[in-house]
Amino acid sequence: MDQSLENKAVIVEIDGYRIDAETGEVVSIATPKPQFTVSDESAAEWVLERMSVEDAEIGALEARRAALLQNMEAMIGDRKRRLGYLHFRFDNELAEYARQHLAKGKKTWTAPFGSVAFRTKPANVKVTDEEKALEAARTRWPEAIKTTEKFLIASLPAAAKAMLLENPDEAPGAGLEVVPEVETISIKTGVS
Repeated sequence: MDQSLENKAVIVEIDGYRIDAETGEVVSIATPKPQFTVSDESAAEWVLERMSVEDAEIGALEARRAALLQNMEAMIGDRKRRLGYLHFRFDNELAEYARQHLAKGKKTWTAPFGSVAFRTKPANVKVTDEEKALEAARTRWPEAIKTTEKFLIASLPAAAKAMLLENPDEAPGAGLEVVPEVETISIKTGVS
């Protein structure tokens, strides 16, 4: 073997130092390369050209981002329409299936891709005609009237609410409507 090749050290440059790769010894300090400076018109124009290229790239990326977002919004709209159709088409069937397979005492049927929850909203009184409700409340339930004369359904006395729930025919004359008890169904996939 050639003696000159055998004694050649492998020198690497790391962070401005020349280092013997075998021993890790710093052999020398690398001579820094001269840095570019704006010292004449040509150098100034070169820097300005680089800046204009970067500005143009930023503008192009922003335009692409806007186009991508617009396309994504359109895609989301399509998916929402598809999801709406699936709910329209299958909510009743899912609810019926879930109801049949609901564990005793449970109100939610759960599957790997979602759940069907049954909740009962109690019957309630709803204002349908603010003026009529106020007129009735002035004589019958004055505590349900706010000083600004807004009918506060939440302040309707429990006895009055119970009377209206028992006699729903009296509600329209008071500007109110009795909303019957209704069961709501909530179907979730777990993906928001």
